[in-house]
Amino acid sequence: MKFYLTFLLGLSMGLAFAQDPAKQKELQAVRTAETPKIDGVLDDACWINVPIATDFFEIRPVPGRVEKKDRRTEMKVLYDDVAIYVYARMYDDQDSVSHELGFTRQHWKCRFHFHHC
Repeated sequence: MKFYLTFLLGLSMGLAFAQDPAKQKELQAVRTAETPKIDGVLDDACWINVPIATDFFEIRPVPGRVEKKDRRTEMKVLYDDVAIYVYARMYDDQDSVSHELGFTRQHWKCRFHFHHC
């Protein structure tokens, strides 16, 4: 009995978080004749009319949760005969980024410099 109850609960939660296929999004890639300069500055003319993909949603830790506007992600995709070019910008709280970078740096020191942490 517990197995069936657990199975039905899991199935209902899976269906509740499943994305409606009618609402699936597409990211349009635009063909370009001009190769963008790979310099971290997106001021090339080829990026101007490329649609921006936004309103991403989480898979983990909360399936289906839509990103907050202040922590949004923006993506654009260009392609030519040689390569695919991806513009991705992820917004986040500066304090959160600094904290994560500090943790990573500290963790790296512990593993590779043999400091006691």
